[in-house]
Amino acid sequence: MKGENTMNSKIKDFLRKYTMVIALVIVFILFCALTDGRLLFAQNMSNLMLQNGYVLVLACGMLLCILTQHHKLKEKMERNLFAGSFHCVKI
Repeated sequence: MKGENTMNSKIKDFLRKYTMVIALVIVFILFCALTDGRLLFAQNMSNLMLQNGYVLVLACGMLLCILTQHHKLKEKMERNLFAGSFHCVKI
């Protein structure tokens, strides 16, 4: 019984830590299948990174922070708001 509880807790811990990575791999495989492998072409990857690189970095970072709850976003809200507004004005 004790070994079974340990295994369940290890599985839950693994899923809690790596859910976003597993979801990313599933989405990547799905889009590869839907586009007949064109997602993996070098020109397509280059265009995706050039066009959406900053959005991709921000979205993935915020999604990981929110879903894994590693950081308390409320505590840093003022600093992030200031940094975001400064960046918008800078552009």
